[in-house]
Amino acid sequence: MKRLVLTVLAIILMVGVAHATGDESCCGFSSPGNPYLCYGDGNCTWWAWYKRPDLPAWSGDASTWLTNAVNDDIPTGLQTE
Repeated sequence: MKRLVLTVLAIILMVGVAHATGDESCCGFSSPGNPYLCYGDGNCTWWAWYKRPDLPAWSGDASTWLTNAVNDDIPTGLQTE
């Protein structure tokens, strides 16, 4: 039983480390050091950090990043590509 508990704890720790470091690539795009996870169908927060790695790694959904930027006195604006 002790061995099973230790094995489960080790798996939880490995998953936690993988989650903490994020993913290197998402949907064919590479983003070394991206702290956010990418899922099979993509992830808006991963993509937002891919496009703006100069911004802090805020917690929460990328939809909150505009408010975070305003609160942190980071200039904002509209840009289309």
